[in-house]
Amino acid sequence: MHISLQTLSYTLIGSGEGAGMIDSDVVLDELGIPYIPSRRIKGALKESTLEVCEMLGIAAEIVDSLFGSKGLGEGKISIANLVIEDYEEIKKDIKELKQDSKYRNFLTYQKISSFFTTIRQQTAIDLDKGIAKESSLRTLRVLKPELNFKGEIYETKPLSDREKALLYLAALNLKRIGTARNRGYGEISCSFEGLGIEEALRILTNKDEQERREEFRTKQLELSGKGCVKSLQYHIKVISPILIAKQVGEQNSVYTEKHIPGNVVRGLLAHKFINIMGLNKETAHLDKWFWEFFLNRGLLIKPAYPAKEGEVYYPAPLCLQKEKGEDNRNFYNVFKMEREEKKTKPVAAFCCMKGENIYFYEPETTFYFHNTRDRKRGSSIDGGIFYYEAVNADEEFIGEILGDEEYLKEIKKLFDSFTAFIGRSKTAQYGLIKFTWGEIKETAAADMDDEFIIHALSPIILYNDQGYPEVSEEIFQKYLEEFLGGEVEVINQCAKIQPVENFVGVWAMKSPADTAYAPGSSFEVRLIFDETDYENIKEKIKELQIYGLGEKTEAGFGQIRIYETLEERYAEREANEDRNSIGIEETVAGSKVSPVLEYIVKTDILAFVKYKGLKKAEENKRYWQISNHLLGRLEGMLLEAEILEDARKRIEQLEGKNAGDVLDSVKLWDELCELNIYDEIKNQADFQKFFKILELLSWDIENDHDFKWEISKTYWISFLRCLRLFKKQGDK
Repeated sequence: MHISLQTLSYTLIGSGEGAGMIDSDVVLDELGIPYIPSRRIKGALKESTLEVCEMLGIAAEIVDSLFGSKGLGEGKISIANLVIEDYEEIKKDIKELKQDSKYRNFLTYQKISSFFTTIRQQTAIDLDKGIAKESSLRTLRVLKPELNFKGEIYETKPLSDREKALLYLAALNLKRIGTARNRGYGEISCSFEGLGIEEALRILTNKDEQERREEFRTKQLELSGKGCVKSLQYHIKVISPILIAKQVGEQNSVYTEKHIPGNVVRGLLAHKFINIMGLNKETAHLDKWFWEFFLNRGLLIKPAYPAKEGEVYYPAPLCLQKEKGEDNRNFYNVFKMEREEKKTKPVAAFCCMKGENIYFYEPETTFYFHNTRDRKRGSSIDGGIFYYEAVNADEEFIGEILGDEEYLKEIKKLFDSFTAFIGRSKTAQYGLIKFTWGEIKETAAADMDDEFIIHALSPIILYNDQGYPEVSEEIFQKYLEEFLGGEVEVINQCAKIQPVENFVGVWAMKSPADTAYAPGSSFEVRLIFDETDYENIKEKIKELQIYGLGEKTEAGFGQIRIYETLEERYAEREANEDRNSIGIEETVAGSKVSPVLEYIVKTDILAFVKYKGLKKAEENKRYWQISNHLLGRLEGMLLEAEILEDARKRIEQLEGKNAGDVLDSVKLWDELCELNIYDEIKNQADFQKFFKILELLSWDIENDHDFKWEISKTYWISFLRCLRLFKKQGDK
């Protein structure tokens, strides 16, 4: 369902943070374009839904059905962020234009945000004194009126007619949003496609209306036993920010993983399978094929790692460490160097190695501020402030699933491509992804000699003889020997340890925590075996690369990559160093970003002429002979005039009067009678930079008489105001 929202007044969708002189800022993306986080929409829409229920006398249980309840109750809808109209096109155009030096200085974060926002001030009044309280002045950045936002409401479960009708009326009932909504800010108009008011009321007030039951496509699978194991690649594109929580940070901050763990994908596909097959999640394990696919290692689901332009980036091996020092782009294999040679440090990032070059990439994330709101008080709850870190929209991840070729074909056909939700806060703002399949291919594994390096791509969970998780060289070596069927020596290791804990939906609780080797951990090992066992061990090494090492490999843990050797030294490179730069169109006229760029250029031109007016006020103290009264009269004439000719006529009325004589004596009369300063400044070198952009915008400023008058008016008002200020300072 499409939801639309228009700001009707200045609106403060607060970010919870300030910026420079701004005490309260709006939520802006990385380019300076505003958006409305879906949590704000969800909270406001839920409150509006409760109001509609109260007005119509409807039981509030339907609200929990839609939005979910506190604790473990998951609602039927998920709301995406609301973005301005044509957001994707504007964002794409801005990113491309910023690669060109002609545009870069115009399309800054602050200038882009100024197109959509404005600055307002407010203060508190001391009721006893009748004046502003000391230190109470606050500066706010707010959204401008008449901005149009669009978004989507996704059904995680099918909605009944009554639920759709209630949402429709709740959107119409939603009139204000954001900070200070009860003090003049935040007036909006909200709606989404659906029923008319009369039809929605009829459905909601019809007590005999039966809730529509959820329908699932029930399928029967008839598959043969296991055969040839192959690999099926899957792709995940982030549509709204995703938050895969990890165990770091303090209580009020939640940080995200920057890859998608295999157990998350496994849970997603298992949930999808349950719905399609019409199973009950509490008894799904009794189904033959659910057991085979998800519990009996029929499908081995590996994690999805960041992908950029077709390249997959894996956790960087900890044995490849960066030499300390500013701007040093050299990486060394510490397994091949003496520790005293160079001072190095590991890098926690994702990388792609090609020859002697190493490329790094890390998905972009954003911190989001949230608070808990008391509906009755109409304000946030004390202490209910928290931060979420989430992977940004448009990031891509690639992973693979191993299994019998027949299994993979059936899963691919059964699920097809789909949208779904993963991670935390799936019903508001976070977690929407697009899931698509790649091709089914042969599994690949390289041949190895008796020495090689094992690189952990996901946490490696190992258990000791008592069945408890233990991380040690001894246990690691034991697992390797049992898997390969031969003696193993661990020569070197660079490893980190991390806790592993999952949330199990069926249990409605977290699983017991395991201690594991962290992704990136690296081990240099040597095989000790008889030549007669060579072929058997060689085959086992291939299986190790495919299936992984340790426990819970079916959920994506224990995934490894094996290198026969790593280079002694790598040079860090940027991914775009090997690509030709993309050409940018020499015109932006008619594009979606054109109004933004035109506004910025106009604003910069007016700022330029304001500065020129200031410099003129500075140039000669003879202007100080003009009285403040006359300066105020001249400013008023300019402000009241709508066109250049009107202003000239007003000023010419001073001719022959004392005011006109004063202006003539300071040699300002002729300039003020002319007023038009555009022809004077357009040939100045500093002004020429604007003409290059104006041409690309197809903006004929020569015939834009309104803006030329705006230039002259801005110049002279700046001159008059600055002159008054300089006089005041001179008197002191």
